[in-house]
Amino acid sequence: MSVTIREIDGRSIEINGKLVIKNMDGSWVCRFTELTPVESKALYEYLKAQELNLERRLN
Repeated sequence: MSVTIREIDGRSIEINGKLVIKNMDGSWVCRFTELTPVESKALYEYLKAQELNLERRLN
C-alpha cells in the first residue's frame, strides 16, 4: 500500500487525504479518522526525516 504525504504548512500534514494537525502539546493528531498502522509509520518516518533535514534546521 502506498502512502502519499503532503505538507500543508508547519502545523498540518495530509496523509492519503487524512488531515493530521500538530496540537498545542506538540503531538500530531488526526481528528476525524484513525490512521492505519502503515500511515502512522510513514508519518513518523516523514517527521523524523524532516528533523534531520539540514535545510530546515533552525540552528
